[in-house]
Amino acid sequence: VYQCPLSGFYLLFLGVARHLARTPSAPSYLLGITIHRAYQRAARAFARTRDREAARRAYLQGVADAWTHEFATFLLDTARSPTQLYRLPVTMVDAIVERCAERWDGPALDHLLQERLFFSPTRGLSGKADRLLGPPGTRLLYEVKAGASFFALDSHPLTGRRAPGGIQALAYHETLRSVDGRPPTTAVELVAPGQLEEVPLSDHPVVARA
Repeated sequence: VYQCPLSGFYLLFLGVARHLARTPSAPSYLLGITIHRAYQRAARAFARTRDREAARRAYLQGVADAWTHEFATFLLDTARSPTQLYRLPVTMVDAIVERCAERWDGPALDHLLQERLFFSPTRGLSGKADRLLGPPGTRLLYEVKAGASFFALDSHPLTGRRAPGGIQALAYHETLRSVDGRPPTTAVELVAPGQLEEVPLSDHPVVARA
């Protein structure tokens, strides 16, 4: 979208939505939105109950709620059979639940904040963190990227690895650090078929190339 400055200005800064009647098909970004919202539901359920089945139910309910919320846009899809836009969020449920169990099958979390807005008065910066955890004595900040696959322009100068989300993660990291001087441990979490992993901010191509 930044290839067209005027389009980027209206869509990303002024918040003017695209005209649905002029959109030829259901945008692929809905896939990431669906998985992202459902993952939030599963994480919250597992952190509260430590129950895989509860997390599974919460994830699937999150998928259904995302589809309902974006129903008008999904209607624009002209496919005659279910595509990965619909299949993939459902087929990822087991991997997401196991991911929750791997990460949080331990003592209860002090805090699990998702989509939480914070503001730094000293820097005049604000951000909405995808996930902010507060185990005793530390603070973990995650920028979550979900979808079928990922495209990133920046590559690591030594390994050649590419990963999205670095600029957002760095901005949120610096905003949170400027609030009280305590830098969080920050990472970008990639959620895609066959790719459930964390990229530490210190190893992200955006930071490594700086």
